[in-house]
Amino acid sequence: MNFLNKFFNLIKGLPGLRRAEGHAGSHSPVDPVSASNLSMNETVQKFLDAYAQGGEVEGGWLYAAELRQAQLDFSDESFERLETLMVDVKAHLQSSSAAVLETPQGQNFLDLIGYYIGEYVRRKTGADIQWYDLIGARLAMPDVKIPDASWSRRICFAPDQGASFAPLVWIEGRLFGSEESSATENCEYFIRLVNHSGPGIWGTAMNALGRTASWQMMFAAEGSNLPALFLSSHEPTSWHQLMPTEDVLDEVAKRLEENPKGAAWQIFSYDGIIEDGTGRNAITVCVCTYGEFPLQVKLAFPYTPAKGHRPFRILTPACLGANLEYKDMMALGGAVERGIQSVKWVFGKTWSQLQA
Repeated sequence: MNFLNKFFNLIKGLPGLRRAEGHAGSHSPVDPVSASNLSMNETVQKFLDAYAQGGEVEGGWLYAAELRQAQLDFSDESFERLETLMVDVKAHLQSSSAAVLETPQGQNFLDLIGYYIGEYVRRKTGADIQWYDLIGARLAMPDVKIPDASWSRRICFAPDQGASFAPLVWIEGRLFGSEESSATENCEYFIRLVNHSGPGIWGTAMNALGRTASWQMMFAAEGSNLPALFLSSHEPTSWHQLMPTEDVLDEVAKRLEENPKGAAWQIFSYDGIIEDGTGRNAITVCVCTYGEFPLQVKLAFPYTPAKGHRPFRILTPACLGANLEYKDMMALGGAVERGIQSVKWVFGKTWSQLQA
């Protein structure tokens, strides 16, 4: 019996599964993002959109014709063309870097290539890649020593994987220094960096699991009846409420197993009774990722409802099923915690304050 069949055999007809009044809807979590980070991510998208549409950003960039000829279309073959571009530009620059490093057009040229590399890594790994300037990066990664340098003004951070990289290091080294690794080799290194503790999509999905658990726990703490929720990579910030009927559970089971819409990850969550014989209430969340190395995890977040003088308390979570070894699960704990803390509770308490 595979994990999904076993999982749904456990929850079908579960007496603790609560009914929700009203119609299905969606909610959007609030993720705390610094102004610096938000501005940087918007800038990255503007650059990539402008290039894809055959235009330029305000101020333009150097070597516009050569960039168009490189056809940076996120294919694997595009990195061979990027390598040719870098070789040609290096030959043209000879030993002078001022025209690139010290002009807006030159910096835009470097930034565009850096943004392209970072976006390619995001697409290949499924990781949530955040961009920072130097100040933002130091705030986001206080334990990482980031020097003042021309390359450090653009930093990539994959928080759910605990990985960071600076694409401009390779770009500047290739153009102005003795860097010999090719564009393909450099990008493969960044991908390995993000995937060091498992496919990058695992961390992203486990972050979404934490967000989902936190969202439902917020309402549980208020004593509200909770619907079952469904979330997928297609709409990562919108939870769809499900009426917990037998037919819906069958439908969700089929959706998770067959993944008809080709999502990178999917989540099903409900408020019920934990299946450990204790009769405790728990927010239970199942997450599945897809691809060559699929992830299947079911976590329960038990709690004690407020009653009389007894306050609401969040108890120690329990793993009810996983296709990972213990060490791999532990490596994903940070992503779950970041997801939990990313939801700003609209009521008077926080998850941390309610933990037993």
